[in-house]
Amino acid sequence: MSYLMSNYAPLEVTFVKGKGCYLTDTKGEQYLDALSGVGVVGLGHCHKDITNAIQTQAGELLHTSNWYHIQHQEALAKKLCQLANMDATFFSNSGAEANEAAIKIARLHGHANNIDNPIILTANQSFHGRTMATLSATGNEKVQNGFAPLVSEFIHVDRKSVV
Repeated sequence: MSYLMSNYAPLEVTFVKGKGCYLTDTKGEQYLDALSGVGVVGLGHCHKDITNAIQTQAGELLHTSNWYHIQHQEALAKKLCQLANMDATFFSNSGAEANEAAIKIARLHGHANNIDNPIILTANQSFHGRTMATLSATGNEKVQNGFAPLVSEFIHVDRKSVV
């Protein structure tokens, strides 16, 4: 019996270690990691410099709330804004949180420009996350089933009609 909720149907493989872009399963078989996990940054596995940087940072300070100034975060935000000619950044913990923020920003922009019901277009057969807004943005009824009522003001279009 599994104690995990069944939001995915896992394949019959269990990975026990990684090196570079490869994963090794419990049987010693190697696989090219073409996914790098769901909703995570693909940094590879066990790269010496990345492992050392993580260990060094964990030895200094692992996490603080955004209620406080975070030097490295502020330095990265400044660099990203300079490179991308942006005014501000928002760091998030997942793709769903990033998409949720984008939805909020789009709606704020619409309201600031006197659009009472801003509409957001998303693609059919898309996946945007498991929060209520990102689930509503997802253009896939199979994923949405059982969660109504969904957040309104999303229109799902075929990818061909968007291009």
